[in-house]
Parts: sequence; structure tokens; C-alpha cells
Amino acid sequence: MAFGEVTRKLGNVMIMGHGSRGPNPAGVGLMSFGAQFAEVEVDVETGVVRVLRLVAAHDAGRIINPLLAESQLHGGIIQGLGFALFEERRLDPATGRPLNAGMHEYKIPTIADVPAIDAFCVDANDPVANHLGARGLAEPPIIPTAPAIANAVANALGVEVRELPLTPWRVLAAMRAS
Repeated sequence: MAFGEVTRKLGNVMIMGHGSRGPNPAGVGLMSFGAQFAEVEVDVETGVVRVLRLVAAHDAGRIINPLLAESQLHGGIIQGLGFALFEERRLDPATGRPLNAGMHEYKIPTIADVPAIDAFCVDANDPVANHLGARGLAEPPIIPTAPAIANAVANALGVEVRELPLTPWRVLAAMRAS
């Protein structure tokens, strides 16, 4: 009997489920994997970095909800873009208080900053992970975004900017130091 048919027969009731999972088998680590690539444009006069395109491929086991997985990829990539280019917490060295505590001073990406994103999941069942074969896809898209952008900037300029975010003054300073 299909699940939908069962719930229709039950009527207006609440179904609650409880479950548990034991520890991973000995010697087994469950990890999600991903690779990301960035195409950038750098204005060598102003130091402004513009991300034109981000490509991401992630393996998180079986994808149960493709729309949610795609949204998770895009959201994580945009968060990583903010870390790479804009988000910088500045503190008062004497007091430790934030100097940019408001949204006016603390920059995050807007829709105008979001490049073309080509993101997809490699749909591969992982029977070791759990009975569904799924693994996590929350934070993994955030992590490789900034390094992909920084590597693309280094490739474009021939010099590495060694601190994030890749602000115009840091890009210009790295170019002057080379």
C-alpha cells in the first residue's frame, strides 16, 4: 500500500516517528565532497574583483529533494561569495567592540553581486551512510567558494592575495608587492 493511501485512510491524525542510528562502523568516515571553480574579472586600476561565474559539483549521497539540494548549493555558494569578497568584522583594538556592527557597515552580497551559478549534485547512493544513502549538504558548498575565487584572482593577476575578504585595497597591495 502506498504511503499516501495509508494516510488518507487514517484521516485527520498526527503521525509521529522515532528512530535512532548507531555509530559509524569502525574505520568508516562519512563525508560529503565537492569541487568548485570560479571565473573572475579583476580591475587592475581599482582592485575590484567581480565574480562572473561559479561552477560547483557536490557528492552528498542520494539526493532526496532535488529542489532543496539545489537551493542549498546556491545559498551556500552565495554565503561563500560574501566571505570571499565582502564580509569583514572590524574590531576596536582597545575595547574589542565591533566597529561595523550594523548592516550599513558590514557588507554582504546583494543580488547585483551574485554571478551565474552552475551547481549540481552527483546523485550517488551511499549505503554505508544510512538506509536512505544520503549524506549532509548544508555547509559543504560554503567552504570551497572563497578558495575558488581567490585562486581565480591569483590566476588572473599572477599574484596571491593572502587575506580575505578580497577587498580592493588588499588586491592593490598584493599587486604592488609583487
